[in-house]
Amino acid sequence: MYSKGLHSSGSSFPRLLGSAAGFGLGAAVALWLGGRDEEAPAQRPAEVDREEKAHRVLVVGAGLTGTLTAAQLRKEWPSSLPPLHLTVWERATYPAGRFGAAAVHGGALADMGAQVLSIVDVDDDHRDAGNGGHGIPLRAIDFAKGEVSRLKACGLLVEVDDAHLGATEERMLWSGIWKHHYAQGGLVSVLRAYLAEAKPDATCFGRRVLRVARCPATGDAGSAWQATASAKVQGASTSSTAQGEVTEAFDSVVMCIPAPDALCIDGVSDALPATSVNILSAVGYDSRASAVVFFHADLQPSLRALFGDSSEIALDLDLEGSGGRWPSERRKKGEESELHLLIWQGQKRAPNSSCAVVAHSVPCGDRTSAEEQAHLMVPAMYEALSALLGLPVEELRSRTLASKTIAWAVSQMIRPMEAVVDPVPDIACLESDEDAAKGGKLVVAGDFMTQSSFLGCVGSALQASDVIIRGAAEYEARGR
Repeated sequence: MYSKGLHSSGSSFPRLLGSAAGFGLGAAVALWLGGRDEEAPAQRPAEVDREEKAHRVLVVGAGLTGTLTAAQLRKEWPSSLPPLHLTVWERATYPAGRFGAAAVHGGALADMGAQVLSIVDVDDDHRDAGNGGHGIPLRAIDFAKGEVSRLKACGLLVEVDDAHLGATEERMLWSGIWKHHYAQGGLVSVLRAYLAEAKPDATCFGRRVLRVARCPATGDAGSAWQATASAKVQGASTSSTAQGEVTEAFDSVVMCIPAPDALCIDGVSDALPATSVNILSAVGYDSRASAVVFFHADLQPSLRALFGDSSEIALDLDLEGSGGRWPSERRKKGEESELHLLIWQGQKRAPNSSCAVVAHSVPCGDRTSAEEQAHLMVPAMYEALSALLGLPVEELRSRTLASKTIAWAVSQMIRPMEAVVDPVPDIACLESDEDAAKGGKLVVAGDFMTQSSFLGCVGSALQASDVIIRGAAEYEARGR
């Protein structure tokens, strides 16, 4: 996912590299260096000639859908086509989206966005066994289950019982059909593993795409698209069109970013059919804020006593046995919680020199509301923890080592494609008009096409990869 309206305040944290040891990728994962442009080594003449004949694909967004799409393209690219030249551009300086949002301090790691990786697990006795749904075919369900098994086998994921998680509306709505998993190295480690598996020829962080357009007839021979991005770091192989901007030519483009962000890129609406633009315009998200506070390790016994075997406490759901533990004095005054969940990170990973508690806010109205909420998050956390732990706010402040907040202007999906289109088409991504490009496809993919989950990202990534490969075959058959 490309952008979540990231806004940070508070302490500066080292960039989290994550761990993918044992993923089956060997040293390629261990040596993966995120957060900077990767420059290709000097090429011999034969290699240059081979690259000139390659099919150049740009994946925009290094969140879950983007990294899955990149890995799938690398895995499934047919040998009958010219070699795949794969480029990944990401606005943030690290693999991003709600899976990539993380903070680390004093050796303690905190997931600030998504907390678990979840898949549908429908056994033979369930009424939906053997069926797809919500825009997701059975192929995607089976693929997602296989991926989770692989990630568990290499130690990236650990299954967690529902009872150890807080109550959310999503979990209650589909209770009994989900299996949830912690990522001990942070969910960003999953993104880095997929990036390593994709083996991009170029990975550029700090690039925000501004516009895409068909290559002019006098432009790069044989290329279908030009993409222009603002860049914090310019690679030597790119052409500079203005200070801080780079433009490159590609044969195919995949936008793996939230719908509002896709529509903000000049040229995307022109490339898509009107019905697809209408879908992107109607898809809806809420805005939320997130915060983490790193406390001194001597608070761990109190946190363990509070959370017990669970890692989460729901503060805004007043349901028996499911949380709803916002301090009663606030409820008596008719005040509502700014906080939705409190998440203790200590249940996910080994104790360290500090301990982290993350909070997610209730939905906000818009970007401005999310930014305002972000400023209130840490004080609200102190107040809630003070009431729940029976400790003065000042004592919690004195034990605080660091804190960080994020305002998510585009956060949880609340209105997916299936809620705005009737009948729901059997698609999991959107592709350009046949006449919009002289060659390869422009595709918009993301979980907004299906459902907001790992499964939704898998479904869209699989179809996006299929569309790009099919389009590349047609493009090459026409002789560019």
